[in-house]
Amino acid sequence: MTVPPDASGLTDLVEGMRVATGRIAAAVEAALAAHDPTRRGDLDKVEAVVRDLLGDREVLVHGGGFVSAPGVLADAPWWLEWFAWDSGSVQRLVSETDPAGAHFFDYTLMPWYAGPRDREAPDGVVTGPYVDYLCTDDYTLTFTRAVRRPDGSFAGVAGVDVRVSAVEHHVLAGLRATGRVLALVNEAGRVVVSTSAALLSGDLVDDVDVPGLLAASDPRLVPVAGSELALLDLGER
Repeated sequence: MTVPPDASGLTDLVEGMRVATGRIAAAVEAALAAHDPTRRGDLDKVEAVVRDLLGDREVLVHGGGFVSAPGVLADAPWWLEWFAWDSGSVQRLVSETDPAGAHFFDYTLMPWYAGPRDREAPDGVVTGPYVDYLCTDDYTLTFTRAVRRPDGSFAGVAGVDVRVSAVEHHVLAGLRATGRVLALVNEAGRVVVSTSAALLSGDLVDDVDVPGLLAASDPRLVPVAGSELALLDLGER
């Protein structure tokens, strides 16, 4: 591998998102510890944390917040305490949370929710790239981690959304400087960003067994610390 992930800024990017999800999780866990039962209004500190992470203009993080496990909040069995950029300002995400509603969204089926719930992943999981029709309406990476009640039981997930275009803006120059064909891929071999016009976001890398390379610790594939992502070296340009 010509360029390690830290040289391209990928390691710093992932670590920054881990810190962000940790701040959101801490705010939710403090509310859960202070209020029994916990209600929507008790999550007021979450909005302040997320707005601070988003800043005064969209740079990297598009949105973030807390997605509650069913039944955790006394006055909202299903709830997304989520905020995101929309038309130049940060807005609360409004979605159908009534299971009887025509447009109800069962978020418990989504990988970004099920991953932290079902896996031992203290630092959380990275989902994507995928087209996020709920929030960004664009190719997205979602970073999530489990939120716990005081007794240790699962209470939902804290997370942030990052547009793939923002990832590309932050890391592509470093990748291109190597003069090699490099692709940032997920565990399944789906491309996040690459230095080749033939490998677009969302594409599967043809004829390369990414899971096999990962299992074999092949030098052509270097994992990005703290994530399910890896840099794949496909040779000289």
